Amino acid sequence: MLAKRDTWLLTGFTLVLAWTGLPEAAAGQSTGVIKGKVTLQATGGPLRRANVLVSQLGRRVETAVDGSYEIPGVPPGKYEIMAHMHPLSDLRRSVEVTAGSVIIVDFALIVAPIHEEITVTAAGREQTPVETFQSVTSLELIDLAPKAATSLGEVLEGEAGVSKRSYGPGTSRPIVRGFDGDRVLILQDGMPSGTLSSQSGDHGEPVNVGTVERIEIVRGPATLLYGTNALGGVVNVITEHHQEHEHAHQGVRGFLTGAGGTNNGHGGGSGGFEIGSGKWLLLGSGGGTRTGDYSTPLGKVANSGTELKNAAVSLGRFSDRGFFRLNYGLQDGLYGIPAAPEEHLEGNADPEHHHEGPVKLNWQRHNARLTGGIVSQNPLVEKLTLNLDYSDWHHQELAGGVIGTEFFNRQYTYRAMFNQRPRGGVLGNFGFNGSRRSYKVRGEEQVTPQVTQASYAVFGLEEIPLRPVRVQLGGRIETNRYSPQGRPSRAFTGFSGSAGVNTPLWKDGA
Repeated sequence: MLAKRDTWLLTGFTLVLAWTGLPEAAAGQSTGVIKGKVTLQATGGPLRRANVLVSQLGRRVETAVDGSYEIPGVPPGKYEIMAHMHPLSDLRRSVEVTAGSVIIVDFALIVAPIHEEITVTAAGREQTPVETFQSVTSLELIDLAPKAATSLGEVLEGEAGVSKRSYGPGTSRPIVRGFDGDRVLILQDGMPSGTLSSQSGDHGEPVNVGTVERIEIVRGPATLLYGTNALGGVVNVITEHHQEHEHAHQGVRGFLTGAGGTNNGHGGGSGGFEIGSGKWLLLGSGGGTRTGDYSTPLGKVANSGTELKNAAVSLGRFSDRGFFRLNYGLQDGLYGIPAAPEEHLEGNADPEHHHEGPVKLNWQRHNARLTGGIVSQNPLVEKLTLNLDYSDWHHQELAGGVIGTEFFNRQYTYRAMFNQRPRGGVLGNFGFNGSRRSYKVRGEEQVTPQVTQASYAVFGLEEIPLRPVRVQLGGRIETNRYSPQGRPSRAFTGFSGSAGVNTPLWKDGA
């Protein structure tokens, strides 16, 4: 017999499936074709396997050996067409398709470090920021390099609508429009990072920007796709180009980066490689960075230094019918928690909170993930993507080199996303996700029992073009169950719904 949570999960999923089966509004409508060629500007030679994206339709095709592409069945309307091939520039063209027309759009790409901004976090598919219903910022590597730091709050400080919560350089976490803690969700490649930064002011959110492809900030509620923890916003750290562009390439690529600073003795470096053969792709990256104590006009900030090391490897196979990718990553680090100035003054230390020596946090995180996708010929569903993720976070609070308290957080997360086939300009995603988390504290500051948390959810998100405006509707049902050791279990079920309108303020504008 099905448990109660499984019953509503199945019921909700069936309703979403039925939603996608509504009659197509424009079934008999004639369509057009967009076609053209993508070349390298310097030589005029064709570019094979470049991506051409029609973001309003959520459709993407790859170029053939001669650089040509064709997108049939495009409903009449105005569209933004973008050509992309890493590491070349991205180009975008505006076109208007009429019934029965064939539109020729050619692209000539150049080598460039700056690319067109693309976000995958806001709606679960590729969009430019002006097309989203929420305020989104996408920071590329060239934007992140000058902000080299070892914690996410330090990196994002100063971005519009973003500040930081900090008890020192290693502990900072982003605050989005005044929301902090469990109201801002931190993701890595679209899945929860599994850290404990939301639970305490001295728990950090580590990041090495030298091995990051992009960071996306969604300001405002994102609960429909990501759950109640995303009420204030989402920060998504994207580590690889191939986390969003599911295709292989031939040959070998690599990178090396370095960073340094004088104020805090900052030094670090990172490197990575990609090896492609046929439909297979092997990737690896790693690096390290350290900072010493910060210098100020009043002297050094004692115990403000940080250290971080990370390594990751990924193996994937990509084809026209689907893909799979296996990832493993390891992060390891140490950071100090600066003491309040009065604690350094003789006779003023609080004896109840006095530590024998400086307090540091020694942390480690393991992450493993299996991602797979299927390109479907089903008339309702165009693509299915499944993510299975495991995160194991452990940190020790050291006082004078002695372990005082240890924190353990192990989390299994799954997520399935179905991309609807565009029908009459209507776009949509639906799916389900869940997680199982084991949280434990051991040591002198333990105040909570061991807790097991389980969550289950179904969701759907639709975009409907009612020119000149676009309307977005969505809903999510989610259950969270908490089972503390030696105490009664509790469960909470909630519904989230939203409606939004996107309209240009001027002709062909945002």
